[in-house]
Amino acid sequence: MKNFSNVILFACLSLMGALCSCTSDEGKIIKYKDVTYKVSGGKAYAIGPEQRWANSSLIIKSVIPGYQVEGVADSAFFKEGNLKKVIIEEGIKCIGKYAFAECSHLEEVTLPTSVKEIEDGVFKCCRFLSKVNFTDSLVSIGDSAFYDIDFPELVFPPHLRKIGASAFEDISLYKSSTLCFPNDLVYIGDRAFRNSYFSSLLLPQNLEFIGEEAFANGGDLKSLYIPEKVSFIGAGAFANICIDKIDISPNNEKYIICGGCLLSGDRKVLRATSKEALKNDVLVIPEGVESLEKCGVYLSNYYRAKRISLPNSLKRISKGAIRIHGYVQFASIYIPKNVELIEAAAFDGCKSVVAYEVDPANKYFSSQEGVLFDKSKTRLLKYPSGNTRKKYILPSSVQSVDSVAFSNCEYLYSLNTANLKTLRVKMCYYCRKLEEVICPNVDSIMRWAVFWCGDVIVCHVGENVKYIDAHGLDHLRTLYCQAENPPYINGETLSAEKHSWIYVPAQSVYAYQRDEKWGKLNIVPIQ
Repeated sequence: MKNFSNVILFACLSLMGALCSCTSDEGKIIKYKDVTYKVSGGKAYAIGPEQRWANSSLIIKSVIPGYQVEGVADSAFFKEGNLKKVIIEEGIKCIGKYAFAECSHLEEVTLPTSVKEIEDGVFKCCRFLSKVNFTDSLVSIGDSAFYDIDFPELVFPPHLRKIGASAFEDISLYKSSTLCFPNDLVYIGDRAFRNSYFSSLLLPQNLEFIGEEAFANGGDLKSLYIPEKVSFIGAGAFANICIDKIDISPNNEKYIICGGCLLSGDRKVLRATSKEALKNDVLVIPEGVESLEKCGVYLSNYYRAKRISLPNSLKRISKGAIRIHGYVQFASIYIPKNVELIEAAAFDGCKSVVAYEVDPANKYFSSQEGVLFDKSKTRLLKYPSGNTRKKYILPSSVQSVDSVAFSNCEYLYSLNTANLKTLRVKMCYYCRKLEEVICPNVDSIMRWAVFWCGDVIVCHVGENVKYIDAHGLDHLRTLYCQAENPPYINGETLSAEKHSWIYVPAQSVYAYQRDEKWGKLNIVPIQ
């Protein structure tokens, strides 16, 4: 019995000694073969190179003297500009978030089978990373993991189940433009392949979730097949993609194909259109549809459509719901009588539309001279970008103008905002010929209100202006400001060029020149 007690005592003392040793090593820094490690919880983690900018090739060991290496720490090799090649040895289990992000010269990475997940942003913006071995054990790729990278091709591991948000956004495939996914994949996150060109898309049979804008701006497709288990397709999942034909599994219970359009199972929500929706050069949205979601309707020169037929059942038009790309000529877009909600920027991107028309029986919206308003004409929703009118004066009843309401106007060179109090964000956006903006009653000019417009911008603001965002009037050449007291500038100073001129009341010149921000500009009296 005494011997047994001694054995128990010895075991306890050994365990306490081990714990004390572990505790005493906590946070210990070890430099081993060009890599620096840190001890945590009795195991080591790679935290960076032994010396920054030293080596172009590194091996991250799975065992170093006295310790097992568990993984690579978050941001361990972030922005290591000299790094070109990395080998991560077998046995390492995890690679932390943004571990190799923005390594501008990284070309090749060897991953071990012991790594089951690639965390968020691990290789984000490693633009020259052309070779990564996706091991068969990999099951998850995190958000922005391979954002903005040039790949020769993508071959996904067979057991991959999840691709996170923006995981392959802005990538370039220069050998193969086919995206073929493994059957185990169930989840594709928001913007996962946005702005990543592909010519064919093969969705796996077990896929359940397709996030918002998952494949937006991806290129034209001959066909798109929706598997039977897909239960969620986010808004704009296939935005700005011309699709010849959309098919769906007959066993899918959440979505249907009707007249060449991808609809929710109850037929009320439009998700995407195909070329098969064209009838005699008219894109026909089926009756029963109540809501147009983001980029649900997309037209380009490829379609050669001349008109859109919106159903009488339509009630809601979401932001960016209708996009017309290229030089498709549309005389007008007709708003049916039952539409009760049109979100701001619903028609942003409809560059060639010359007029918006509204059913006289509609209780919520109206049009005047082709411009879209609410019924009382207190809110201006959209000015037709393709209208050839050169000058426009807002009706005196208008109290608010939606963001991008005047975007992409091809011919407009003079805009008078009449009684409008606020110039909203990007209200005038990409109006290449806009030369003059007259704002007699405006008190606030928000960020990018007049943005990327003509080379010669003259802005006239009245005496009530009190707030101007520093970037509210980008590329400003001349500002006539009637306010006696210098308006508050939100930002360092107006984004006006050095040769811009600011005209103010003669009695206020001194006040403007003394102002910390206005004083940096050319202040002269109004004659």
